[in-house]
Amino acid sequence: MSFNCSIEHNIFIVGDFNIPEYSEGLRNSRSSGRVLALKSLLDTLNLQQYNLVGNSNNRTLDLVMCGRLCNVVRSLDRLVAEDLQHPPLSVSFDMSMPTNVKRILAKDYANELNFRKANFPLLYSSLQEIDWSFFDYFNNSIWLVVNFTTL
Repeated sequence: MSFNCSIEHNIFIVGDFNIPEYSEGLRNSRSSGRVLALKSLLDTLNLQQYNLVGNSNNRTLDLVMCGRLCNVVRSLDRLVAEDLQHPPLSVSFDMSMPTNVKRILAKDYANELNFRKANFPLLYSSLQEIDWSFFDYFNNSIWLVVNFTTL
């Protein structure tokens, strides 16, 4: 039994899947169970895997899966020292909204989001008064974002 989704949403999945045989499995009819399971997931969600950047062993461990056309290249800019098994990636894709969605959002929120009424001087001065030094205690950007969004 097969199940195919007709998904209208934007799906973007990136991560270290640790399936070193994935690249060979695409060219080989005798794929491992993990490669077949990943292919099945991609087919079910109507996704493509776009990362072809190999690591030091010419394997692709970090996968970039998207329902839209996506461009993945080795990044020249990086925040941390390069891991030979996981080269830095630069990913670009178009996430513009269809015109009908823009019209729905504009219609629903046009009167609710009037930024001309915002008191920006008060907002700026309030932001300056916050002691942001607690961010210095986070050594991981993910924890930083999680804690910042729960303030």
